[in-house]
This record gives sequence, structure tokens and C-alpha cells, in this order.
Amino acid sequence: MIKNLPLFDLYYNEEKDTKTLYHFTSSKSFFLILDDLKLKISSFKNLNDLNEANLRNFEFQNKEFRDELKEYIDNNCGIISFSQDYQIKGFPIKGINHPAMWAHYAGNSEGVCIAIDKDLFIKKNKNILSRKKSFYRFGSVRYRPINAPRNVVYNGEKLSEFIKKYYKSLFFLKHIDW
Repeated sequence: MIKNLPLFDLYYNEEKDTKTLYHFTSSKSFFLILDDLKLKISSFKNLNDLNEANLRNFEFQNKEFRDELKEYIDNNCGIISFSQDYQIKGFPIKGINHPAMWAHYAGNSEGVCIAIDKDLFIKKNKNILSRKKSFYRFGSVRYRPINAPRNVVYNGEKLSEFIKKYYKSLFFLKHIDW
């Protein structure tokens, strides 16, 4: 195990919250979005990052719990990815200017980046987001050389409660290469 490796955020947002969200998509998907003005929620079963939901990086003593948690996330959780404005070494950069997002999600740079007013998006989708079983979070992803979550302990709580408690480590922590 590597110790004392400095952790830093490659992309970070000085503000706690930005007003514009950017959603990268292929041209084909963009026209589907235009048809009904809806964004598709992706299943964790079909994502392109092997470490999505960070389960490989948790140091669970109980393999059965990890497997149960993975199955629960695969069957009950979804994700819509957004980018936001960010800074590199103090220089502000618009979220639309994100080469990795263009390459991964916008049809190898031939797709579209949709700018969305965050407050209006939440207001227009309040009935969906406030459903009793729904749990949603907006947040900045932290990119680190080692994305193993720290201080995560399973105390026998329901899987849904564990996810609510550790959602930042599960869903908002990614490897710097990503």
C-alpha cells in the first residue's frame, strides 16, 4: 500500500454550488432528448467506469456485504452525469470545456453538450426528485490518484441507509485518470 501520497483535486469547484450543469451526450441521444425533453437515468450495470460506485475500492471485511451492496446499487440506483464550471490551478474554466467529457460521452467529440439551469431543472423535476423512495444528490466529483474511500464502516444498517451515509465515497470519488 502506498502511504503519504498527497491527495489533490485535479478539477475542483471553488463554489459549493454552481448554477449551470453541463450534460454531454452523443448526437443521436441529443435528438432523443429533444423529442421528450427528458434525460435518461443510467443504470450502474451499464457504466463505462469499472470503479463506478467505488465498490472495488472499499476495504470491506465482509465480501457478502460488498456483493449485496453491488446488487442493491445495480438494481435500485441510477445516475445522470453532469459537469460544471471548474478551476485548474486557480484558472476558471467553463464546464463545457472538458476534453475527457467530450471524448467519453459526446460521441468522441462529435456530440453535444447541453447547458442546464440547475435551479430550474430541480424546480421542473421536483415531483420526481421528492418521491418518498427517491434519494438524489448533486455534488462535485473528487478526482484522486487513489480513490479508495476512507473511514467507511458498515454497522448492519439497511443498504439504503448505508448509501445515504456514504454516498460521497460511493458516487463522488473517482480515480484521477478518469
